[in-house]
This record gives sequence, C-alpha cells and structure tokens, in this order.
Amino acid sequence: MDNLVEAMRHFVLVIQSKCKLLPYINLTLETFMPKTFKPGTPAPKSGQYENIKTGHEITGVRGKPLPPTPRPAQGYILVDQTKHKRK
Repeated sequence: MDNLVEAMRHFVLVIQSKCKLLPYINLTLETFMPKTFKPGTPAPKSGQYENIKTGHEITGVRGKPLPPTPRPAQGYILVDQTKHKRK
C-alpha cells in the first residue's frame, strides 16, 4: 500500500509540473485514493467494504456501524457500492 501511495504522489507531482492549466486543476492525493472508514463509523453507502490491511470484505448497510477489525489501526474502503433498481 505504501508503494502505491508513493507512486500516486509522484504521479500528482508530475502532472502538476507538466500541466499548463495548473491554476485550473486541483489534483491532490485524495483525488485518487478512496476514503478510509474506521470501525464503528456508520456506513455512508450500502455495499461491499474491504479491510485495507487484510483484504477481507464485509457487507455494509447505509447508516449501520461498520464492524470491528481484527487489529487496531485498520479500516475499511468502499469497493463495490450496492446498485438499486428504480421502479
């Protein structure tokens, strides 16, 4: 995961240094990295959440707290949002 973060930081810096439209583009690392949710945090959307350290997936329901992780300093990212069919 650290190598990916470092590669994304490098990518952002290269794009910002080469782009002539720099004042009009706001690229940050957060643009490319998904938001991490702590255990116990209410799930913002229903779907599959992956533990960022173990890769284990759980099903999160919007508004319900995410389950505890096996170890401290772990969290979840949303990897597959539930698709609802509209009638």
